[in-house]
Amino acid sequence: MENIDFEAFAKKAAQIAMDKKADGASILDVRELTEMTNLFVIVTANSTPQINAVCTEIEDKFEEDGLELVRREGRSSQNWRVIDYGGVIIHIMTPQSRQIYKLEEFWQKAKVIKFEEEKERDIKAIVKDIVREIKPQIKKIQELKKQLAALKGKKKSGKVKKIVKKAPTTKTNPAKKKIIKKSKPISRQLKKISGAKRIVKKSKKSISHKKGKKVIKNAKKK
Repeated sequence: MENIDFEAFAKKAAQIAMDKKADGASILDVRELTEMTNLFVIVTANSTPQINAVCTEIEDKFEEDGLELVRREGRSSQNWRVIDYGGVIIHIMTPQSRQIYKLEEFWQKAKVIKFEEEKERDIKAIVKDIVREIKPQIKKIQELKKQLAALKGKKKSGKVKKIVKKAPTTKTNPAKKKIIKKSKPISRQLKKISGAKRIVKKSKKSISHKKGKKVIKNAKKK
């Protein structure tokens, strides 16, 4: 018995039961609490045919592995079957029987051994629960996003319309604007020069006119 890894067999039994769609596999280490066995495996099967299927599969697989069956109990029972391999005892129970006898509570001081499949199932169950809870919230968020996008679209189109309304009908070339800006001082100077020219022209006319008058006056005197 010492050379056999009963913990590995317990985990294997739990795995076989889960593969046969059994539920709530539990492994209890009772070595410090009793001499009858090392480990209990407790699983729930939902019907008598499922109990039979789980028992048959475990017995066949363990026989292949060379583990000898010590005793089998509850063949006539439709609710509870026990397969005893000395170092590990496997209980396959209906939900009602498991609820009535509460083996985990009876052996509550036993160490609970977790196996990989159970851990994975626990995680998957937690994830499913979370997804189930947040699904309505996700839908609400998606709806709100759509509404927000629609509002942004309306605002944007309204802003664009405003800008278009305010914008001038003709577009001014920025380069042209720059040239006009630079040419303004030059045009001012040109205006000043042309103004000065006009003054000179006028002044010249007035001078020549005065001279003419003087010549005419002198000629008359002669």
